[in-house]
Amino acid sequence: AAWAAAARELARAPSRGGERAASSRLTLALRHFERATSPSMLARASPPMRACAASCCLELARFFLELRQPRLKDLEAALAHARGGRERRRLEGGDALDAQLAEAEERALREL
Repeated sequence: AAWAAAARELARAPSRGGERAASSRLTLALRHFERATSPSMLARASPPMRACAASCCLELARFFLELRQPRLKDLEAALAHARGGRERRRLEGGDALDAQLAEAEERALREL
């Protein structure tokens, strides 16, 4: 996904300029992801599509939680993505993905 590539680039950006460019691409990719997985877009989505969106939210939550020194806004982003993933899965029953999203949400709350 575009956000994953931008995140990898941000992690290895050697200079301030490179970091700023990678950060801009990550922000843009996150905006596209949020738009593509909005409740209105997923209202008629199939269960596998909602599961895919929830899985992406889990990966984003983990990304923000695994930063070397997560700042407050990183922890808030992790919490928002974990909760967003659980919301996207609300029509399905509990499963391993839901448990992992709940774990990421709890970790983000603990670290806040």
